[in-house]
Amino acid sequence: RLGDVAAAATLAEEAVARQRALGNAWGLSQALDILGEARLRQGNAAAAREHQVEAARVALAEDDRWHLSRALIGYAIAAAALGRWEAATRTAGALEVAHALTGERVRPRRKGAWDAALAAAEAALGPERFAAARAAGRALALEDVVAAADAD
Repeated sequence: RLGDVAAAATLAEEAVARQRALGNAWGLSQALDILGEARLRQGNAAAAREHQVEAARVALAEDDRWHLSRALIGYAIAAAALGRWEAATRTAGALEVAHALTGERVRPRRKGAWDAALAAAEAALGPERFAAARAAGRALALEDVVAAADAD
């Protein structure tokens, strides 16, 4: 049932519970990321943000840079949906550096939402504040980005 976001959210919730019970951090991070994306598509950006932050914390603890990147992309999109423009933009700046080092990129299924989030952030902040927030993000380690997202 391609496109059934409610079914995807239900399956992701089950996967989160299963991965927690198994103690599988890799699977938990991935399931939380998927659940966050489903919640965002359902219009619940606050829940999406929470799931993405938890996914980022789990991935960071496991030193899993690939899932950390995915979770932070989801976090930035959710933060923008909540009007947390500077947080979204700083995260984008940090991810630019991380992606340059690892070769990772925003995946096609999230590229449209990513571009829209950054465009909205730039429109809300104005070009100068947007550039400053992005530059500030470029100076942050991913560990600091996760801590800031957790405190946001």
